[in-house]
Amino acid sequence: KGVTSIGSWAFSSCTSLTSISIPDSVTSIGNRAFSGCTSLTSVTIGKGVTSIGEDAFGDCDKLVEVINKSNLNIAKGSSDNGYVGYYALKVKTDGQSDIVNKNDCLFYTYNNINYLLGYVGNDTNINLPKNLNGENYQIYKFAFWDCTSLTSITIPDSVTSIGRSAFSNCRSLTSITISDSVTSIGDEAFSGCYKLVEVINKSNLNITKHSSDNGYLGYYALNVKTDGQSDIVNKNDYLFYTYNNINYLLGYVGNETNLNLPENYNGENYQIYEYAFYNCTSLTSVIIPDSVTRIGNYAFYGGKELKTINYTGSEAQWESISKGDAWDWGTAYNINYNYVIPTNENA
Repeated sequence: KGVTSIGSWAFSSCTSLTSISIPDSVTSIGNRAFSGCTSLTSVTIGKGVTSIGEDAFGDCDKLVEVINKSNLNIAKGSSDNGYVGYYALKVKTDGQSDIVNKNDCLFYTYNNINYLLGYVGNDTNINLPKNLNGENYQIYKFAFWDCTSLTSITIPDSVTSIGRSAFSNCRSLTSITISDSVTSIGDEAFSGCYKLVEVINKSNLNITKHSSDNGYLGYYALNVKTDGQSDIVNKNDYLFYTYNNINYLLGYVGNETNLNLPENYNGENYQIYEYAFYNCTSLTSVIIPDSVTRIGNYAFYGGKELKTINYTGSEAQWESISKGDAWDWGTAYNINYNYVIPTNENA
């Protein structure tokens, strides 16, 4: 007979799920079965489904397409039937999904408007497609929401708007280029992008540092410029940025869990930027050189596996380093002073 029911909470918060087809053998979908599936873009409801539980598709903000083969009355914008049609741009009764995967970017076209719904690849530095079949497109709301591995992105000239919360909580995002075609940015599109220190604004939008306008785009920025290339530097998988003659270590993009921070940056001291290693739950130990002059807010926050900090300077030097709010919250480490780096460890 196959599967006949989908239980309550069965796929709840499965954030990597992008589409699902419910077979005809299924008669019921339980409460909150797919709630919080924030990447879900398309669902097919099989012929046998007679009931959908409360909030079964709640918070599926990108669920633009519903293919309803059942006898249920599923309507756009309705909270009935577990919100399955609430977020939909289109509800149809047959056919295949119209979601298109182009170079790991998911697109959907509705009423002659092309929407970029999200990204399903593994790159952390993304250049978005120049166009969709020769046409402009919009970045849909929540498209890259909570994509915590994304470090930089370039918006091409074909993009006309960036939707609400499109990049919110992209906590590793350090640099973005806004093309001259962008005319609008939705509310909180870049909220929670604490390390977005560099904005290259080629548009006519008035993007200013520390402003919550234009979706918080410039709110966290150290620098907003109108042309040129990114000044973020990758040094052995450590990302650095220099502004007003201060060097900042923004984060780490490698795979090591025992880190040996660079001895210096081009012969100079540097600061560990706020949120640099935020929620790095795989980090177990770190060597911090005495060239570090400050550790920013929340820099190692949530590093629950961080057991050892080896500091190459003295205890007095360590105590003199400026440390931001909650920089080590949630950690339980031992610290060793005057640490000598073994010769077999890379600087």
